[in-house]
Amino acid sequence: MGLYAKIIIKLTQKERKNKLNDVVLSIQKACSIIKCFNHETPELNLKKLCDLTGFPKSTVHRICTTLQKEGILNFDNDTNMYSLSLVMFELGTAAIKKIDIRDLIKKIMIDIVNETKETAALYVCHDFKRICIEKVESPFDVRQVVTLGKALPLYLGSSGKIILAWMSPSQRKEYFKMVEKELPKQLHKNIEEMIRELDRIKEQGYCQSFSERVPDSKSVSAPIFFANQIMVLTILGPAARIDDEKLAAITDILVRETNKINSLLKQ
Repeated sequence: MGLYAKIIIKLTQKERKNKLNDVVLSIQKACSIIKCFNHETPELNLKKLCDLTGFPKSTVHRICTTLQKEGILNFDNDTNMYSLSLVMFELGTAAIKKIDIRDLIKKIMIDIVNETKETAALYVCHDFKRICIEKVESPFDVRQVVTLGKALPLYLGSSGKIILAWMSPSQRKEYFKMVEKELPKQLHKNIEEMIRELDRIKEQGYCQSFSERVPDSKSVSAPIFFANQIMVLTILGPAARIDDEKLAAITDILVRETNKINSLLKQ
């Protein structure tokens, strides 16, 4: 092999190595941008992303445009804000299932049931439905029935509304567009009103519901945050047994215990 051919081969190998390094660097930068989003900052503009990552504006814009094309990020033209798409929301909840923190949560669920005498259930979002992955039942013969693994809509009941409340506005918009045909008529006409309700739920930190999915039932739900994703702890029971005073007491207990769980998971 001649000297010229050897030089060409070496240059080609160097170019390939440089291109590979560029690809790896781009992936690392994309990951840094994605990690800027969490439940406290679900929406960010270009300037804030530049401030958080330290990357030039042109770099952040180029990567965000690519992530948007790949369905990883959403961009709101009205607010000029980026947010994670529903695809990322689903990937996050899939990751939760692989990390077993249910033992910790179940111990607290048992304490809650012992104190309230009502059923406790733990939900995650999967395929844009809520699914119960753990439960502790009420000691009473008459109690709310919860089925493990059963897929239920997000738009009915306190647990689903918690998940929707902590979605970004663009994720909610994407979700309601996806389920538009299956929405009950009364909800279909009042999506804007429901969005305002979701904002109030997020502000107060919990959600109460009355006979939304199951007649003559009441429930209270609050979020659990883990790995920038959300689970929902719910206490539910027959409406006849849960008067206003008991509902207020259950709500206080649930908020107290979910705050405890969230503090433990941050450690």
